[in-house]
Amino acid sequence: MSSFDGARAESLANQLLSSATTADAGELMNGLLSEFHRGYPLENLRPFLHSDNLDVLRAGAWIASELGQSGSPLLGDVVPLLGHPDRRVRVYALDCLLLWANSSQGQVIASTLAFLDDSDDRIRRKEMDFLSRASEEQLAAAMLFVTKSNPQSKYKSGLDLLLGKDNLSAMAIAAIGSGNVTLMKFGAVLARRTRRLSLDPLKLALSSINDDVKLFAESSMRII
Repeated sequence: MSSFDGARAESLANQLLSSATTADAGELMNGLLSEFHRGYPLENLRPFLHSDNLDVLRAGAWIASELGQSGSPLLGDVVPLLGHPDRRVRVYALDCLLLWANSSQGQVIASTLAFLDDSDDRIRRKEMDFLSRASEEQLAAAMLFVTKSNPQSKYKSGLDLLLGKDNLSAMAIAAIGSGNVTLMKFGAVLARRTRRLSLDPLKLALSSINDDVKLFAESSMRII
C-alpha cells in the first residue's frame, strides 16, 4: 500500500513549479522527493522534466537523479536532457543514466562519450566519473553500438581498454602515458575502476600533463 500524502505532494509540486528560485526551493525539493520515495506517481515529475523554466527543470532533474532505480520509467524523459546546454541538467541526467540504463540503451550510453571532449571541463570529468562507475553491461552495450555504427570511432579503443580482462594495471599505465588525450582519459578511468588491484596507475595519472586526467586522479585518490 502506498504511503504518500497526495495533498502534501501536490501542494509541494505546485509551489515548486511556481517558485523554484525562492529561498525555500531546496526544502520543497526534498519534501517532494520524499513523497516520490513514498510512492507518489512518477508521472507527476514529468512537468518538471519538460519545463522551459530552467530552475524548474533543474529541480526536476535533481529529483529524478535522487530516485534510485525506482525512477527508471522516466528514462525516456531524461535522455533528451543529455543534450541540454545547462551543465547541472546534464550532470543530473548522467546520474540518472548510470542508474537506469541497461543493455538496450547502448546508443544512449555511447552518445555520452562525446562529453570527454566537451568544452566544459566539469562535464568532461563528470563523463570520466560516469565511465568509472558504469557497469560492464553498460560499457558492453556502448561498445556494441560503436562497433556497429562507427567502427573507426576514436572511443572504441578506450572502451576496449575498459572491457579488458588481463593485465589491467599495466594497460592503464600504458594508456595514461600514451600521449593520446582520449586514451589517457580512458586510462585514468580504468585506473579508478581497478584501484583495488593497484594504485600505481592513479599515482602516474597524478603527474599527467592533461589537466582532466590529473584532476580526475586527484579526486580518485580522495575516495580510496
